[in-house]
Order: sequence, then structure tokens, then C-alpha cells
Amino acid sequence: SDHSDANAVLRATAAELVPDFSGALYIFNNSRDRLVLSTAWGRVEEDMHETINLGACWALKRGKPHLNRADGRKLCCDHHLGGEALLEIPMIARGEIIGLLQLFAEGADAEGRLETIQELGSALADGMSLALANMALREKLRNQALRDPLTGLYNRRYMEDSLQRFVRLADREDREVSVVMVDLDHFKRLNDEHGHAFGDQILRESAQALVGALRETDIVCRYGGEELVVILPDCNIERAADKAEVL
Repeated sequence: SDHSDANAVLRATAAELVPDFSGALYIFNNSRDRLVLSTAWGRVEEDMHETINLGACWALKRGKPHLNRADGRKLCCDHHLGGEALLEIPMIARGEIIGLLQLFAEGADAEGRLETIQELGSALADGMSLALANMALREKLRNQALRDPLTGLYNRRYMEDSLQRFVRLADREDREVSVVMVDLDHFKRLNDEHGHAFGDQILRESAQALVGALRETDIVCRYGGEELVVILPDCNIERAADKAEVL
């Protein structure tokens, strides 16, 4: 159901299928400009790279498994620390690389032992790739159900659910919550004179302006058309009025 579950399954499966090898899993960050350590087994996470740059990894650049030798000879990734052999397998799902699986070995014939488990390692990577891709798809669908596609703001359904939750919490804990309604003036005339594409851009920029001026705990929603709603938890009416003037 989430990355924590997937990591636990991967560690348990790897310990059973490739018990003589340590390993690690790296996945892309949100901006997809680097890989971030997600989990490791059989080794100390503090001794590993927290991130890997895409240009430093031959497995990612070539799109296929790559073996880094313990002595650093031949083609070796810039991030490889040396001292042990490292097999890196890019994780691909639906034609897109979504992560990197690493398997380590040291001692006699470390490279040869890694080569013998490459097929098994690829199967592990394939299974994990599918799990991660399914989680990403589920999160994308969840966001589509809760967010307005034009502005990226939460939609009216999410606003109604959130407002009920915040009001119940305020009643129960004697806290305050305020709501600001925002209506963009003359919006129909703007659409008529300049076209709907221009009106859409105004809506997007208005949404960005609201989000940029608020706390992370505040919630901005598109109520409908050119009407927006801002929910301000733990905010009294005087502070809400001041915030409305700022907005």
C-alpha cells in the first residue's frame, strides 16, 4: 500500500532469495533529477550515498544492468565507493526507469558470484518496479479525484470534507477556524473579450498567488467557476480579515 510496505517485502524477499548478498533500493525524487535511498539490507545505511545523480550511474545511462568491479577497473560508476563489487539493475515499468536496485558482494570471486544471480536480481527489480509503478498510478488517480485539473487546487468535494473535519475539530477542542470566499470580478467579461484560454491562465495565476501567500496548513480550493475558497485552521475572524486583505 505504500513505500514502507514495499521496502519491507523487498528486504524479506531478498534475504530469502539472495541471502549472501547485501543490497539497496534507490527511487526517484519528485522532480526526477536524482535518486534517493529508499531502503537497504545487510549493510549500514549511514555509510551509503543518500542520493545518486543520474549522470553518475552507468546502469541508468545505458538502461541495463551494470557490474562495478571491486577494484574500480573498467567502466565504473562515479558513485561507486570501491572495495566490493556492485551489481546495479535499473528498474523499468511501462517503459520508464523508476528506480535502481543494487546488490553488493565482497571477497573471493565477488564479480563472478554477482553475475550468477543477475537473472534473479532482475526478477526482483521487475517485481519491485511493478509495485512502485502501481503506487504511483494510485497516487495520481487519487490526486485527480481530489484536485481541480486546471488550477491544481483541491476541488469542491475535498473542500466540503475538509471543512466538516476542521469544524468538528474546532468544536471538540475549542479551537477556531475561518473561511474566506474569493470571487474574481468581471470574469465573464474577461472570457468574452480575451478568450477562455486567457481566462484559464488568470485562474491558474490567481490560484498560485493565493497558495504562495498562505501557510502550509491552510487549504485553498476551487469552489466552482471563478469562485475559490480558503480554509484557515486555528485562525480567528480578525486575523482572517487581515489575511483576506493581503490576498
